[in-house]
Amino acid sequence: MELFDFVETQFLNWGMLISRITGMFIITPLLSGRFIPTTVKVFLVLSLSYMMLPQTNSIPLNTPVIHIVLSLTNNFIVGFAMGLMAFMILGAFSIAGELLGVESGFGLATSMDPTMEESPIIGQFVFLLAIFVFISLNGHLVVYEAILDSIKIFPLDLDFLDFNFTKFITTKFVEMFFIALKIGLPVIGYMFIINVLLGILSRLVPQMNVFMVGIPLKSLLVFLIFLGMVPLWAETSAKLTILLEKTLEHFLSG
Repeated sequence: MELFDFVETQFLNWGMLISRITGMFIITPLLSGRFIPTTVKVFLVLSLSYMMLPQTNSIPLNTPVIHIVLSLTNNFIVGFAMGLMAFMILGAFSIAGELLGVESGFGLATSMDPTMEESPIIGQFVFLLAIFVFISLNGHLVVYEAILDSIKIFPLDLDFLDFNFTKFITTKFVEMFFIALKIGLPVIGYMFIINVLLGILSRLVPQMNVFMVGIPLKSLLVFLIFLGMVPLWAETSAKLTILLEKTLEHFLSG
């Protein structure tokens, strides 16, 4: 009898919540990582959505199929949009790390990785630093709380979203690339100056093999520059994580 009551009053709600949280899991940092087994992700989606059921209003089973399909799609979009805001922070650091890897000469590590996966050394370092700060400031909990609060703003049975999703996605990705450039620009600028100086040196001393001298020199200078940039990157990641909470609040306020 209890199972029948659950199916009659909460089954569709559970499905809508699963759709919304799945959209969030697909792109949210950490939760979307390959290092988390699929079975664990499924368990987290099912358990989190079940715990959120008391916050929802029941959707009757006799709801038209077209209404259910639209609601499932819109719930997925809402979850994806909120996860995208969190991804924008760490994605920017990942892109910045790859740019720095190419500029500094460490980009070759991508093609020489024995695990046969793309993992630039600098990109991994910058990305892990951002993840550490993100978790330290409870960024993952901010996203979960936002999903919980979104139930009041975007009901589970909504069949129409009052915002341009394509424009939203485009805007967020553009913002992410701008943030990545701001993060990596100081080091890229230093690398540009070093390349110019090496070019001048090759003209002044033609006998010197600048290519053989330049690679280890650039690697050493990048390491020294990184030592000075790590505190700034950590501070930037902290500011972006705090900004994420305000952005989610603005998104939920309409």
